[in-house]
Amino acid sequence: MGGPLVDAEDVAQEVMMVAHARLPEFHHEAQLTTWLFKTTQNIAARHRRRERIRRWLRGMPLDYAADLQAQGPSVLEEMERREAAAEVYSALDRLAEKYRSVVILFEIEGLSGEEIASLTGTNLATVWVHLHRGRQKLRAHYRELLKKRGER
Repeated sequence: MGGPLVDAEDVAQEVMMVAHARLPEFHHEAQLTTWLFKTTQNIAARHRRRERIRRWLRGMPLDYAADLQAQGPSVLEEMERREAAAEVYSALDRLAEKYRSVVILFEIEGLSGEEIASLTGTNLATVWVHLHRGRQKLRAHYRELLKKRGER
């Protein structure tokens, strides 16, 4: 009576609970089976109404979702960004530490050459040399990774 969207076991459980609670009120004006059938019919109808309202409420966000602008990147864009970041870090991991740290501090963290020199305790000219060589090696490692993947 509830249809495919209503859980028959829930309805049966609720019918048994109602029958147990209201059996003393039953006056034998009708047969017990008729009374149980009517109780089951009412409970199943109530479950169908609840499920119809739930489906309608669940559908509402989907109706309006197409009209809304997404905040931030899409799932695909986020996945592509993560894959690209993983590839870059894979290439960075192949650099010697002196090049890797300078490239990360300058390119990713946005520190100036002077800040990097102060932070690492190296000469400013050495920072620029390490940055230049680190970038070259990073490009070479990244090209290598792309070739292995079959891209150019």
